[in-house]
Amino acid sequence: YGWAASCGPAGPRGQASCGRCIRVTNTGTGAQITARIVDQCANGGLDLDWDTVFVKIDTDGMGYQRGHLIVNYEFIDCRDN
Repeated sequence: YGWAASCGPAGPRGQASCGRCIRVTNTGTGAQITARIVDQCANGGLDLDWDTVFVKIDTDGMGYQRGHLIVNYEFIDCRDN
């Protein structure tokens, strides 16, 4: 899995989220990927690894142009992927 740092408004936070998986969906294109939470962040969203997560769901390049993606995410069982 690619990695992400989590501090979003939904789901477990801090140590409770570490090691868990999330399904991240680009709301503009519907592209999805699974990432593993490896850290927490302080910006109120998700920090996505550039190479293994962000680039793969930024299928139309708008995230790169804006400097961020608008995504939905849900916690999932890592074994489901």
